[in-house]
Amino acid sequence: MISRFSRLAAPAIFASALVALSACGGSTVPGTSGLSQGAAVGGANVALERAAIMNAHPAATCAKKYVDCETVSKSKGLGLLWCYGPKSDPCSKSDAGKVKWTGVVCLAAGETCKNPIKQLTGKMTGPYKCKPSDDCHGTWELDTISPGPGLKETKQYIYKQDVRACRTPCLSSLVGLDVGP
Repeated sequence: MISRFSRLAAPAIFASALVALSACGGSTVPGTSGLSQGAAVGGANVALERAAIMNAHPAATCAKKYVDCETVSKSKGLGLLWCYGPKSDPCSKSDAGKVKWTGVVCLAAGETCKNPIKQLTGKMTGPYKCKPSDDCHGTWELDTISPGPGLKETKQYIYKQDVRACRTPCLSSLVGLDVGP
C-alpha cells in the first residue's frame, strides 16, 4: 500500500506502524470518504451507526461477507484504522473513543470466532483525533495485528478477524485475512 496517512500527527505508534496507513479519501463506499464499513447488528439505532476501516483497499477476490480483505505480513504484521459513527459518514463524525473495541483472529470457517489463532494477535489502541487539515474530524482506533512464530503464507483469506465496537448496540465487522511475505 502507498502511504497517504503521513499528514496525521505522528505519535510513537506510527513510527512502528506495521503497514503503510492511508487517510480518508478515494471513496470505496458511497458517503464514507474512502471507507469500508461493517453492518450493524441488533438494537434500535442500527441505521444510525457504523464501524468503518479508514485505510481499506478491498481486494477483487474478497468475499462479500467481509468488510475488507487484507494480507498480514509474516515479518511486519498489519495495522487497520477503525472509526465508528453515523452511517452517513462514520469517520468525520466518529464516536470511536466512546466504544469498547475488541478483535480476534480465527479460521474463516464458521459464523463466530470460537478458537483464536494464537500466532496472530491483535491490540486496539487509541482513540486518536484526526486533524482538520486531513479532512477528518472524529476519532479512530488503531488495530495492530502482530505475527507470531510459525506462520506460513496462505491464500484465499483462510483467516478472518472479528472486530467488535460495543456501545449500544454492538457492531461486528469481519475482515478476511491471509498471510504473506
